[in-house]
Amino acid sequence: MAIAAYTYAKMNLNALKGRLPDLSAAETIVKVTLLNDNYAPAQNRHEVFTAPAWNATTEYSNGNYVIPTTATGNIYKCTAAGTSGETEPTWPITDAETIEDAGITWECVASGDIAFYEISGDGYTSGGTEITNKTLQDIGGAVFFRGDDVQWSESTIIARYAVIYETGSNILLAYQDFGENKATSNTEFNILWHGDGIVIITALQPE
Repeated sequence: MAIAAYTYAKMNLNALKGRLPDLSAAETIVKVTLLNDNYAPAQNRHEVFTAPAWNATTEYSNGNYVIPTTATGNIYKCTAAGTSGETEPTWPITDAETIEDAGITWECVASGDIAFYEISGDGYTSGGTEITNKTLQDIGGAVFFRGDDVQWSESTIIARYAVIYETGSNILLAYQDFGENKATSNTEFNILWHGDGIVIITALQPE
């Protein structure tokens, strides 16, 4: 199966703001995880792979993410910093709806806890598999991110999507919709990257 990954819309901004590390560095771990067909890609809203569970009386900063103590598939972004209350709020489930939590405002990113939708099965490990031999190459203002193809050997799994993320920051890089469920039965599940690279980042300069 040869695929070309689609970048999440905010990846370029994250790179420009220094939120992304050097993806080619040895200490930077980039993984591919497989998701089931309950996941609904929304590249304009989904920025992170997952987040820690909410904690009481804890200080949170703008841009921090949490998930409910009992995961639901939704994720919540801090849009007004402060200290959380002693009791967990009743989390909204509508995208972009907000809830006050003592001194904090949380905004719902519906279906944003990507890890909630990760597959399970024989030959598959939670968190996905690492992309090895990563390189970045700048050609005419476009940055090409390349790495080895990934494989789950002797696997029995069913997957609809692949998601690429950087493990240190949990920031999402790209996703791929296979178009339908792909299944293996005690055999290899391979993802062969497009010949041009896994992801291509192009920065457009203003005129």
